[in-house]
Amino acid sequence: MKKETLFDAVLKRENGDLVAVRYGKREYTYKKAGTLIRKLAAYLRAEGVKKGDTVTVCLPNIPVAVWLFYALDYIGARQNIIHPLTPALGVIKSMETVGSRFAVLLATVQKENAEIFGKSGYKFAFANPVKDASFIMKLAFFLKYGKIKETANNRLIDRYKKYKPDFFRDSLESGDTSVYLSSGGTFGDPKIIELSAFSINELVKKADGIISVPMEGKSMLAVLPMFHGFGLGMGIHTPIYNGASASVMPKFDLDKVVKLINANKLHAIIGVPLLYDKLLSSEKFLKSELKNLLYCFVGGDDVRIGLITEFNDVMKKAGSGCRLLEGYGLTETVTVCSVNTKENFRLGSVGKPLRGIEIKIIKENGEEAAANETGEVYISGDTLMNGYFGDEEGTKKTLVSKFGKTWIKTRDAGFLDDDGYLFLKGRMRRTFKISGVNVFPTEIEKIAAGVEGVYEAALEFFPDPKPHGTLFLVKRRDSRRSEDEIRAEVEETVGRQVVKYAVPERIIFKEKFPKTGIGKIDHTGLKE
Repeated sequence: MKKETLFDAVLKRENGDLVAVRYGKREYTYKKAGTLIRKLAAYLRAEGVKKGDTVTVCLPNIPVAVWLFYALDYIGARQNIIHPLTPALGVIKSMETVGSRFAVLLATVQKENAEIFGKSGYKFAFANPVKDASFIMKLAFFLKYGKIKETANNRLIDRYKKYKPDFFRDSLESGDTSVYLSSGGTFGDPKIIELSAFSINELVKKADGIISVPMEGKSMLAVLPMFHGFGLGMGIHTPIYNGASASVMPKFDLDKVVKLINANKLHAIIGVPLLYDKLLSSEKFLKSELKNLLYCFVGGDDVRIGLITEFNDVMKKAGSGCRLLEGYGLTETVTVCSVNTKENFRLGSVGKPLRGIEIKIIKENGEEAAANETGEVYISGDTLMNGYFGDEEGTKKTLVSKFGKTWIKTRDAGFLDDDGYLFLKGRMRRTFKISGVNVFPTEIEKIAAGVEGVYEAALEFFPDPKPHGTLFLVKRRDSRRSEDEIRAEVEETVGRQVVKYAVPERIIFKEKFPKTGIGKIDHTGLKE
C-alpha cells in the first residue's frame, strides 16, 4: 500500500507562500506550518513520545491542535482526539481505554484539576489559548488562571517553538490506525472508531468531485470541532490537502465570519443546520459580500428543506453563485460519503455517492432493494474505518461482507431514486410501528418543514392511550400565516405523501425546541 501520510498534505507545499491556516488576524503559510509541525515533532520526541504511542488530544480548534494532527502523524504516534470540554476524570478514562499515557489539554483546566492529573501517573502538556493574543488578553488570562508551574508530568507545550525542526519522519503505514474518534456507533452505543491515514486521505482526494473550482488559494471555515469527523476531515484536512487554507475558529464567531467574507478570505463553509440558522438570522451576514462565497455544505443533523431553500434564495438575491448543499456521512466512513453538488442537486436528498463510494439499500430479507424502495443504507468504498477499538463484536456487526465487498451497515433507513440520489428516512432506531406499519419520523419532519411558515418540525411517538405520533412545529418568525393555516396545510401535505397510519394524530406548536449542547433537537426533553 502506498505510504501517503497525513503530513504529506503539508509536505507537498511546504516551501510555498500560500496560506495554510488562518486564526484571528494571523496567517500561517504552508512554509511556516511545516516549520512549526517539525518543531512540535521535535518537542514531542523530547517528551518521550515515540512511534506507536497514543497521544490524547483534548483541544478546541486552535493552531497548535492543527500542528499536533500532523506532527503526531509525522513521528508515527496515534492520536485520540476527544471533546475539549471533557472533564478531567473523563480525560483520564479515555486515556486508560486506548492506552494513552500522554495528553495535550488547554491550560485553563490545569489549576483546578492539578490533584486529579497528579494522581493519574500520566504526563500532560498544556496549551495556552492566548499565547498569540494581545497583551490585554494575556493579562486577563494570567489574572484568572495564574502561571502554570511545570513539573516532570506537567509541561507547557508552547515551548515547542524553541526547538529546532525535526527532519526525521517515522510515520505509520498508511493503512494502520492513525486516529481514534469517539462516536455513537451505528447501533447507538458509544464507540471509539479507528481511522487510518489512507482512509482520511482517500476522502479528501474526492474534493474535486464536490467543488468544481480549483481549491488552491481558497479558504474554508474550520469551526466544526476536530473531535468530529466532519470537522477534522472536511474542515481541516480537506483544504490543507488541496492547497487551500483552513480558517480555524475555536467557536463560532459571527462577526469574524462576516469580516472574512467581506475581505474575500472565506469561500466555503461547512456546518450543521444550527450554524446556518444563525447566519440567516443575522443582518450583518445578509448584508455582507455574499458574492465572495462559493460553496456551503450542511450535514451532521436532520436538515430542513426550508433551511436550504431559504438560504439559496438569499444567495440568488445577492447575486452569489453559492448554494447550500446537503450531504451525508458517518465517522465510520471518516465523514461525508454522499453529497449534493451544484451540478447534481436534488432537493430533499443527500445527493449522490462520492467517487469511489458505493451505496446500496438492503431490505429486511437481506436482498438489495429496487429504486425508490426503502431499506437500510449500506456503504462501501475506500474511506471505511478499520473497526471499533476494543470491540470485535461491534466491528463484526457494522463492517459486514456482502456482494464480495466490505460494507458499513449504517442503521439508517433510506432509498435511492431512479437517478441514484440518496433519500434518508431516518435512523432505524428512531422508527416506530403503528398498526404494524413502519413510521419514519425524519420523512414526515422533512415534509412538514417544506410547508410555508414552518421553521422546524419534530415527530415524537407516544404509546398511550393508543400508539400515535405527535408532530411538533416551530413557526418561522417572519411568517404572517396563522397557526391554523399552517396546521391545515401540514395535515393535507403529509396526508398526501405517507400511509394513513403514519399521519400524526396531533400537531402542536412550540415557541422553540429544546436542544442538545451541539444544537440537535433534544427529543427526550421535547416529549417531556
